[in-house]
Amino acid sequence: YANKPDYWNNKVYAYIYNDNNEISCWPGIELKFNGDNYSYKLPKEYQNENTKIIFNDGHNQFPFAYNPGINYKNGFTILFNNNSFTYSEVKSYDLNTSKSYIV
Repeated sequence: YANKPDYWNNKVYAYIYNDNNEISCWPGIELKFNGDNYSYKLPKEYQNENTKIIFNDGHNQFPFAYNPGINYKNGFTILFNNNSFTYSEVKSYDLNTSKSYIV
């Protein structure tokens, strides 16, 4: 999930990659706005500890330029907010909802 910083453009993307490849070229996949925040469900083949995520608006990004992306942790969602991030454990009952997980 992502909460867009006020100074960012209107669209939020997740650039997702691992040691071998990337899901899409820069700026990545556009996250869907659900009224509160932006979200995207990570494909199963990228749900592993080698996956990294960079949130961006096509110009601004987090983590900041020349830094590696945020590490994916299996069983957790990532919440990007105010140029920082936290991990939140996915509860088993959450998996049955329509929420999108990972970014």
